[in-house]
Amino acid sequence: MIENALEFDNELLEAYSILQDFYILSNDTKYEEADFELDLLIKELEESNIDEFNKLSGMFKNWKKEIINSFISFGDKRLSNGPIEGMNNHIKTIKRVGFGFKDFSLFRNRLMYIVNKPKIK
Repeated sequence: MIENALEFDNELLEAYSILQDFYILSNDTKYEEADFELDLLIKELEESNIDEFNKLSGMFKNWKKEIINSFISFGDKRLSNGPIEGMNNHIKTIKRVGFGFKDFSLFRNRLMYIVNKPKIK
């Protein structure tokens, strides 16, 4: 089905190809290779006929150091601030829903209960 859709438009085919290269870079690249592989992706984005991808290459250039650092791993796990960002979002939601707590200690107790609540299996 994807192959049939890609036959209709060369720009769509090019975008799909670059997307697949990005997925490979994101999933299979080690920290030591990330700089080189990211440079290849940036070059591919710059040379594409798609305006949005040309702009995207600038974003990758501006954030290159940070993107490369996202490939640092310990054992088989890559570093990510995702869990912390999720926790921050959770706290902000509790804060928004709990607007009107009488004092901070009630808010803190509610927050600690929700965040540390045992998971039911």
